[in-house]
Amino acid sequence: MGLVTSNIIQRVFKIQYLDDSATAFTVEKGNKQLLITVKHLFKKGNYPAKSDIKIFQNGNQVISKKVNLYYHTNTSIDITIIEFIDNTFLSPQHPVNFINQSTYSQEIFFLGFPLNISMSFGNLSVFPFPLVKRGIISAFINENNSSFMFLDGINNPGFSGAPVVTINEDQSINVIGVISGYRYTLDSLVDINSNPISNGEYVIQNTGLIVAYDIRHALDIISLIN
Repeated sequence: MGLVTSNIIQRVFKIQYLDDSATAFTVEKGNKQLLITVKHLFKKGNYPAKSDIKIFQNGNQVISKKVNLYYHTNTSIDITIIEFIDNTFLSPQHPVNFINQSTYSQEIFFLGFPLNISMSFGNLSVFPFPLVKRGIISAFINENNSSFMFLDGINNPGFSGAPVVTINEDQSINVIGVISGYRYTLDSLVDINSNPISNGEYVIQNTGLIVAYDIRHALDIISLIN
């Protein structure tokens, strides 16, 4: 079985915009290193074109950066590309493939910072170490001129923006998608006898279906950045 390696682990960062946080990961274009994350992180700012973001490094140390933000022309696609105005390089440029060559029911991994949890490895803690979770591809969906996957796995708040990866036989890494969120149901509260509580209260239940947008949508945005 393939293992998730430092090639992708060291590319994954926790970021913050206003008082909300998400996961992001690095990709190169020419002499620039960009970040890929989710569009909905910037909703409170009405999707600004420029902003300041915070990036967590060395445990809880935080750096602030001025950035340009780019979105897909299809507004339903939940992906944002972050460009550093000062051309910061956050991570090593370990080789990974940004391509979706996955198959139905294939095993996948995703890496991020759910519930503000992170990990350190002693002297290696100069890098933020994300949590790693595993699932399978349940379905490929094409809707509203966008492509996304349903993944079978449990997602938690904070994983939004996380890379979805597959591992090839030669142990190389393919980044195939970007975690957007999960599908949920609204279940009515019931009493101990399973009778509905009449005041209309409900709980949100995680269905275990994760939504991840195809990495090609991120590459479409990146192709338009000079």
